[in-house]
Amino acid sequence: MADAPLINPISCKRCRVKKIRCDRRLPGCNRCQEQDTECVYVRRVPRKPVTTTGDRVGSIEATLDTILQRLDRIEQNCRCQNLQRPLDDSPEFDASPEDAFQNQFEPDLAIDAGTSVESDPPFPVVPLTSVSGANVASEHSESSSTAPDPNAPLPVLRNAVEEVQRRVAERHNSPSATAEEPIEPTLAKSWIQSYFAHLSEDLFPALLNVQLIRLMPDIIGLPNVHLDAAIIVVYYCILYHGCFLRRQFTSVSDNAKTMSKLYHRCLDAASAWEPQATGTTTDFIAAFFMVRVAAERFDIELSWNMFKLGCQYAEKIELHRLDNDPSSHSTNLDKSVLNASRKGFWELVTMDVYFRLIHNKPPAIMACRPDAKVNLPWLAEPGSQAGEETTTTIRFLIDSRRTFVLLDFLQLLEDSEGRPDPELVSKTEALCRDIEALYEQWGIDDWVRKMIDSDGQLWTIAGVALEGYTSIIFMLRRALSIHSGIPENQALGPEVVSHPLVLNASRHILEIVALLLVAFPSMGTVAVTFVVLQAHIPLACLATYLLHPAASHDCETDIVLLEHVAEAMREISRDVEELVPLTAATEELKTNVRNTAGDNVAR
Repeated sequence: MADAPLINPISCKRCRVKKIRCDRRLPGCNRCQEQDTECVYVRRVPRKPVTTTGDRVGSIEATLDTILQRLDRIEQNCRCQNLQRPLDDSPEFDASPEDAFQNQFEPDLAIDAGTSVESDPPFPVVPLTSVSGANVASEHSESSSTAPDPNAPLPVLRNAVEEVQRRVAERHNSPSATAEEPIEPTLAKSWIQSYFAHLSEDLFPALLNVQLIRLMPDIIGLPNVHLDAAIIVVYYCILYHGCFLRRQFTSVSDNAKTMSKLYHRCLDAASAWEPQATGTTTDFIAAFFMVRVAAERFDIELSWNMFKLGCQYAEKIELHRLDNDPSSHSTNLDKSVLNASRKGFWELVTMDVYFRLIHNKPPAIMACRPDAKVNLPWLAEPGSQAGEETTTTIRFLIDSRRTFVLLDFLQLLEDSEGRPDPELVSKTEALCRDIEALYEQWGIDDWVRKMIDSDGQLWTIAGVALEGYTSIIFMLRRALSIHSGIPENQALGPEVVSHPLVLNASRHILEIVALLLVAFPSMGTVAVTFVVLQAHIPLACLATYLLHPAASHDCETDIVLLEHVAEAMREISRDVEELVPLTAATEELKTNVRNTAGDNVAR
């Protein structure tokens, strides 16, 4: 094999500095010899070896092997600690059923400060197989937390809800769902009439051009008529809500297909509107409408993004500064417009608090709270209004009082972050009782039952009831999680499941959910109850309580509640196949609870 050619030498330092050609002779070049100066050559530095794709893959595999080895060690530690725990920690036989339920789950706290805290898990230990940060414990931690039982009610229901969301998203992207079909003007007018008959006072009619909305079915397709993109979004959202409240469909399947097509019209209109939005009042209303429509189609993230957009528009039109300066432009507004603007701000505050509590979102409209000054709107006497207006007024009053309670709770959480509050749970319980007292004062539960034949009023009052009872569960769950140190996103703790306030709220929620699923058998109802309002959590709370041997023997009423929800879900899923996973989960849970409760009573 022939020798490899020699590499050309490098120019000497002096020639390189002068940027002139060097003859590169050794031991010195001609130029350096002529000037009688030292000629110095730079040594070549060998290049680093080229990293190939195979080398990079090998490095990734080595990293994954290291991670898997650490996970194996963590799993072995969890198993060893579980096997070494004593088996004689059983509750006293003379304890009450509630005390026994609490004691069987209560961790045995170590007295010595140097010993680790160990607890008997309520469910079998499951090996750690996930690589997510929520499930992997540190190998240097003194006490390893075990993963929750995947067959427990909460994980099963949560997975079912996520599967429904995935299927609905696939359906929204299907060609049949995105196909454009003209909307008959007569049908559109009936939906508009339905909306203004039932929800006219719900979303700022004083800020809307109602006359234009009523004319749009006849003019929206005309070639020489240009409509603002924001008002088109509002128009299709009104059609969506009006269609939802009209029970003229022969089957749930017809309703689902029509609602899906209207939702795509809303998405298309929003896509065309958002890039050209400038932050006007109509832009704010369009974003506000899309918050609700997206939430009713299982898309919480889109709803949250639209809410943030609406908050930006609200800040641009200075909705949060309506009453900061008595001489500002707001004093020149019509009283109805000023009241609607104030109501719009407080609606945003209510939704902001709810997003923070239920969906763990950061504050949006409350970020500008330091300089915000907005009075509550003037509300007419309930007796001087029509039925729908009275319902909306009372809803606003209840929402406002509940919002102030939730703001107090969120302030408690912020204060406890810097300095742990040993009375956090008791203070939270007091706030929850305030919400209970508020609902008892207004007779919300009886009111919901009386509204069974009134579409719009039933939907409004049932929403108020569900929001309040759901807030009670999440407030206590958050406070007890901070008190016990158990992450809130894990399995329901025994102190949550057995808490009387949680059980009472769960029963109210399931009763209302079953009623709504029968009154409005549609995907939108399932989305609002199980995705927006997280109804699977009270369902899991009550089921977990009933599955425990220490549960009360007088539990037939609770089991009937579970059966009503499962039966209503089964009826809807016959025509809407995307809901089958959630229906199957509720059916299985109902069967397990019925069988387990029967065995407990037999004992």
